[in-house]
Amino acid sequence: MASHEKSTATQLPQETETPKPNIPPGMRDPAQRIIHNPITKVTAEFIKYGAETNNEYTHIRFTLHPNGTALPPRHYCRTFNETITAHDFVCAHVGPKKQPPRILEPGEELVVNAYEPHAWSNPLSNKDVSYEVVVRPARVEFEQMLYFVSGLARDGGLNAEATPKSLLTGCTLVVGAGVRPCGKRWVMLEPVIRVMGWLGKVRGKKEELEKLYWNLESEDSVGS
Repeated sequence: MASHEKSTATQLPQETETPKPNIPPGMRDPAQRIIHNPITKVTAEFIKYGAETNNEYTHIRFTLHPNGTALPPRHYCRTFNETITAHDFVCAHVGPKKQPPRILEPGEELVVNAYEPHAWSNPLSNKDVSYEVVVRPARVEFEQMLYFVSGLARDGGLNAEATPKSLLTGCTLVVGAGVRPCGKRWVMLEPVIRVMGWLGKVRGKKEELEKLYWNLESEDSVGS
């Protein structure tokens, strides 16, 4: 980091407001460590945010409710690895699409490297299953994406496939989080995704989502 230069001139008081740190919701209100997506039928509990680990890792416990699936469709992460530890029987879709899914047993651990396609689902129709994920290194935009998507699901901003109805919103989320859907179509659309992600940033789409779903002042602003 650049060092602050000393000045012999008299420093006048600054009238500008000191920027507030980007503190995750659950660090301000423990109740907000838990979020729920009613479309994917997934509950996420943030055990450790990156802000609590010097951005070394993020630790999240996911609960997939019956027929639940995490972050559909199949996707890959560009800037971080994920270590999965199953608490129950979890269906892991890792690798090429033609590769059959693998059932993780309780206590089993699996490492998913950057750019490796994956998705998780609940193979049971009558029972919750859970697993923990350690994302390394941490990425605050990924944490935010989970909050944003859950909030959009509650407010009618997602379609039946659990993706944002707004293309601008969707591209802003995946570009910021360093996540991409799998498939030839999405590879061909990568230039469009990048441009739309940039456009969402300059138009303030991220700040709009932060005000709605991240910079929460009380439980009343979370919604039921």
